[in-house]
Amino acid sequence: MEPHFIDNEERQRLRAKIEKEVSAMGYPPEFGTALAAGLGTERAMGKMLHYLTHADMPSMEEIADELVAICDDRSFWREKKEAEFYQNKYNEMLWQSKFEDDEDE
Repeated sequence: MEPHFIDNEERQRLRAKIEKEVSAMGYPPEFGTALAAGLGTERAMGKMLHYLTHADMPSMEEIADELVAICDDRSFWREKKEAEFYQNKYNEMLWQSKFEDDEDE
């Protein structure tokens, strides 16, 4: 798997937007800071921002539930990509051993 380039400026911009949205809803800015820290990636922060801007005044509990759902999706995707990577390695190993067996005959 290729490493993902981390854009710290973009991450800080998204973190500030999450904090601003949460504050605009009347919740403490620290809640927005905690959300952004829990999300970690720019894509996850973008999903949370989309939720915050389109949900109809969610409670803090609903926002926290969305955080968990986004993190679960990210974990599932990561596990899926790891499984695909190792399945490809295994398939390559089988394919190479097939040719080695053919050469021995």
